[in-house]
Amino acid sequence: MTNNLISNILHSQVLGYTPQVGDGLTLCGHTDRHVGTIHVVHNDSHVEFTRDSTKADMTKEPSMGHQDWVHTPTPSSEHNGHAMKGKDGRWYVAHKTPTGRLSVNKKCTPVAMGHKDYYYDWSF
Repeated sequence: MTNNLISNILHSQVLGYTPQVGDGLTLCGHTDRHVGTIHVVHNDSHVEFTRDSTKADMTKEPSMGHQDWVHTPTPSSEHNGHAMKGKDGRWYVAHKTPTGRLSVNKKCTPVAMGHKDYYYDWSF
């Protein structure tokens, strides 16, 4: 099973999710996954988030290939992005259109809402 498949599975499991301030989220890249924290809920289909600071867990023996991480939420004043629900009911990182509106489509970065599942792909 590849990490991309795992990201797709995580992204599919958020149908029906209701966002709350303080909840975690996972940004599902092609192979890496990054995590963040919801700081503003505009409605049940639009949130603002910040990416967490992630460092290796030094209480465990770090080595290449490890997946032991410590996540520290960043202050809400350091706003990083918007996530919005797409027409398919799944969440994506929103981008600004040329007119300045926020929009999502299937080419946007998928977001798994409600949990943090950081993954660093050591093969790149």
